[in-house]
Amino acid sequence: MWKGEITMEDEIKIMLVEPDVRTREVYCEVVAGQKGMKLVFATDQQAQAVDYLRAQEVDVVIMEMELAEGDGIGLLDAIEAVPEIKPLVVLATYTTSQATLGYMRMHGVDLVYQKMNVDYSPVHILQMVARLYPYRFCAEPADESATLAGQFRKEMSTYVLRRQVQTELEQMGFRHKMLGFRYLLDAIVLCVERDGATVHVVNWIYPELADRWHTTEARVERAMRWAIECVFVRANIVQLYRHYTFRYDDENGRPSNAEFILNMASKFEKRDGCMKMVTDDREV
Repeated sequence: MWKGEITMEDEIKIMLVEPDVRTREVYCEVVAGQKGMKLVFATDQQAQAVDYLRAQEVDVVIMEMELAEGDGIGLLDAIEAVPEIKPLVVLATYTTSQATLGYMRMHGVDLVYQKMNVDYSPVHILQMVARLYPYRFCAEPADESATLAGQFRKEMSTYVLRRQVQTELEQMGFRHKMLGFRYLLDAIVLCVERDGATVHVVNWIYPELADRWHTTEARVERAMRWAIECVFVRANIVQLYRHYTFRYDDENGRPSNAEFILNMASKFEKRDGCMKMVTDDREV
């Protein structure tokens, strides 16, 4: 019996979503010998895990990122989409991508533990579960943005999004020395974070960026247009089309500023499970 073990009255129902067969077997063996815990379901598939969560009560989900079917992000999105499902979520993974881990933390993972850690073992993970489980319902302020933790989470979410957009633009052929690169990066991030409201490129994006960069709206529009034109005229077409799969006017040889911002923002909005609208009052 390890320190922090809970009583039978508080029996923890655990679901394990793990691709490795031997690891699942070890968890089964450890939990079987542990009072106060019960492994109610084990699978290596996202769809099976989601179906069980919707039908049965689960207190803790121990999961991996890479699964035999589906993945950890899809599973986490499914859990987040159902307000009634609020298990303690533990991610035990080999994944080291900061963008991926940042996303998982922002969307409900309570504990991230690296399997490369010398202390990693199913026993250690279950010890952590026993310690964390009693605090799973600790109340958070209704207005989380008013807390330092809430502000930190918002800032981290914006940071992760910005890095993802920047990487996508760089892979398309945009360069940091282009002034329009900075404006387009800011514009796409602003659109994604608009939370369902209609975005007007001319009436809101251009003035917002002009104020932020201490310049004029005309210069913002012109720098964006020039950067897009440079990439679509000079860049490697095969590489470009891997990241920009949307149609545009062949006569112009490039999308308009509004079209480009709309399409790029939609790629990241879909990843967050929501859709917003970006509109413009005129073609630029």
